[in-house]
Amino acid sequence: MKKQITLLAALMAFATFGFGQASLPTSYDFNSFSSAASLPAGWTTNITGTFTYAIGQAGTAGKVDQQGEYVQIFTQDPMGTTTFYLKGWIGGGPTSWSGTFTVEESVNG
Repeated sequence: MKKQITLLAALMAFATFGFGQASLPTSYDFNSFSSAASLPAGWTTNITGTFTYAIGQAGTAGKVDQQGEYVQIFTQDPMGTTTFYLKGWIGGGPTSWSGTFTVEESVNG
């Protein structure tokens, strides 16, 4: 019985810390970003390579520049108004960014 309670407590702790959710309102500026592990609770990403651009709207910006890369936020409550800054940039030249940027919301994660 004691082993079962210990196992249950460990599983509950894993669920709490392993699947954390962001409290609303939430924001992040990527100034201290070094890897997905440095994101706030509830935030996740699969950004590879260089993680950030040096300058964003108000500091460092997350660098989502490869097909399939994302920044995802898990919240317990429904999202309200969503605000983000987006800037296309290719190699410093005048070429316009021609990719697709998608904002999605799911009712069940």
